[in-house]
Amino acid sequence: MKGLKRIGCLTLIFSILSASVGYGVEPGEIQSKAAILIEVETGQVLYSKNSDDQLPLASITKLMTYLLAMEAVDSGQVSLEDKVKISPRAANERGSSYSLKAGEEIPLRELIEVMLIISANDAAFAIAEHVGGTAEDFVAKMNERAMELGMTATHFLNPNGMPMAEGTNVSSAQDIMILSRHLIEDYGDRILLVTDKGFYENQERKFFKENTNKLLKQIPEIDGLKTGYTQEAGYCLSSTMVSKAKGEDEEDFRLIVVTFGAATEAERNTDVQKLLTYGHENYGKQRVIKAGERIAEAYQWGMKELPIQLLAKENMVVFGPGEGLIKNTEVRMMPNYSFFIRDGKKLGELHITLYDDRIVAVDLVAEEDMITLPIGMIIGKGWHNMITYISQFFGWGVSEG
Repeated sequence: MKGLKRIGCLTLIFSILSASVGYGVEPGEIQSKAAILIEVETGQVLYSKNSDDQLPLASITKLMTYLLAMEAVDSGQVSLEDKVKISPRAANERGSSYSLKAGEEIPLRELIEVMLIISANDAAFAIAEHVGGTAEDFVAKMNERAMELGMTATHFLNPNGMPMAEGTNVSSAQDIMILSRHLIEDYGDRILLVTDKGFYENQERKFFKENTNKLLKQIPEIDGLKTGYTQEAGYCLSSTMVSKAKGEDEEDFRLIVVTFGAATEAERNTDVQKLLTYGHENYGKQRVIKAGERIAEAYQWGMKELPIQLLAKENMVVFGPGEGLIKNTEVRMMPNYSFFIRDGKKLGELHITLYDDRIVAVDLVAEEDMITLPIGMIIGKGWHNMITYISQFFGWGVSEG
């Protein structure tokens, strides 16, 4: 089926997996305390281990700090070019830092980059104060935004994930998956340009530091998102990559892995590699229908002299395990009693039986206008067909004799 013209821009995407999680071979033993693997566009969970458990999340916190900062930029509240004056409180933040000094002014864009790439705690705190007025007000907004996103196991105490006397930030692999997916969907073209960088360098400050996500070097397809580590949290990571299409009729798809609580960095990285490999090797996204493809031919009033080309109204992509995602297809026509047909009028549906026996449908529409019927055809060959259609519509009997 070759595409003839574009009709709309809607894409129907179906996951053939329902309640079950995972399919076929398993990814092997995962050492992290909690983990989850999803396909971004469908949200399909491909693997889950203790994903609802509430655990310390360390510097993965900074993904929420980034989200609020970018929402403030988009609303016009702040600008990426703002010069942020560094407070003594921000400059004194412990752990990984950009070596900020109290009183200096740093562009917000620069603070965001070092927060994501080198996990600078001082930069995250400075961002919070600039966007929220105070760190405390910003943290309140973090918790409010988490609830709006459905992150029910999440509670923030600060904007960078460092432990505090009163406790530590907590979340779940499921919640961080929600946040990560939201960032990919709404800010993917911006955040991934930063998190994909192997290092951050500022020659004026004589500063150079590698990205805390060492998997960027090991798996070239990985382009984000954020690492986390504290003694209490262990080694955590929200990671994402594009799985390249493995066949002519397949499409690329993006995976997100979130892991919490690995004992070592190597253990965490091994878990992430296992899960990404599992997702790439065992799942696929198959193009089934393109909007505007010619699917079938019908006949106005049942007359072959009046053919109507039926086109798919929407794109359809199916995501699921392995090959053979489609079992069967069937065209089902709708009764049509019009003397003319407009371009784009729905005339039927293409029913597609998926791997799990679910049936999904794509609307079939007319390719072009057919406004009038030739009178000779109606009087001659088309007369009996027209009477039959009208009789069926009104429930009349039709004599064949």
